[in-house]
Amino acid sequence: MPGIPRPVVEGLIALELTNVGRLVAHLPSRHEQLEAEASIDSLVPDTIVSARGTVTATRVVMRRPRPRFEAVLMDATGRLDVVWFNGTYLREQVQPGTRGRSRSGRHAPTPRRAAAPRACGRGP
Repeated sequence: MPGIPRPVVEGLIALELTNVGRLVAHLPSRHEQLEAEASIDSLVPDTIVSARGTVTATRVVMRRPRPRFEAVLMDATGRLDVVWFNGTYLREQVQPGTRGRSRSGRHAPTPRRAAAPRACGRGP
């Protein structure tokens, strides 16, 4: 295939993606369904969650081997501690007073904590 590097072609062949139709029909190995938002007090431990609230505090923890960015997300029902591993770049984007959404994080038992959420959107 002209213009496509040989290692990429070999990877596609290994996946049996030998034509455009197969490539289009190829599904990702993991899919996370966007769940409806829930209030923080109704979150269930060890589940994928989606919650919206206001960021009330943030901090960067520079520990080796992986620094992390932490934020506190609050709604009218409670508090959710959110952690992004290797997410120190978020310190400029997520600041106290920001209204945001944490989704697709793994909610852990006490204290309420969502580890490695995929996104924090802004909005109402």
